[in-house]
Amino acid sequence: MPGEATQPKRILLVEDHLDHAELAGTWLRGAGYEVVHCARGEEVLGLAKRFAPHLILMDINLPGMDGMAATRLLRKHPLTAHIPVLALTAYAMPSERRNILAAGCAGVITKPIDFRSFLATVASLLPCAQSPQPAREARPG
Repeated sequence: MPGEATQPKRILLVEDHLDHAELAGTWLRGAGYEVVHCARGEEVLGLAKRFAPHLILMDINLPGMDGMAATRLLRKHPLTAHIPVLALTAYAMPSERRNILAAGCAGVITKPIDFRSFLATVASLLPCAQSPQPAREARPG
């Protein structure tokens, strides 16, 4: 699309701890990304359909619907199935990583997050992302 190369890549940050979300959001915005934040797994699918992010950063331990369940929902919906999901978790056990990847995440970043490796991993997943436009609501005719 004309002018799309100048548009910042959109990232949906799903994180329930406000301090973690603010820090990651600051790093991402500083790197030139557009960031939208939500704190609950139940909000992810609707927000992803409206915002059409190029990447979703998903905390795994969320209140209510956890990040793995939210990722499975994203994978089932045709408007969001292609969006890479990068898991953020404090639990780095091999069995946990396997479960996260099996849920449909493209990778795992462990907390505490290292600034340089975090931004490098985010950038590495973005070229794989398609550039969909935000979904438009159908209006009754």
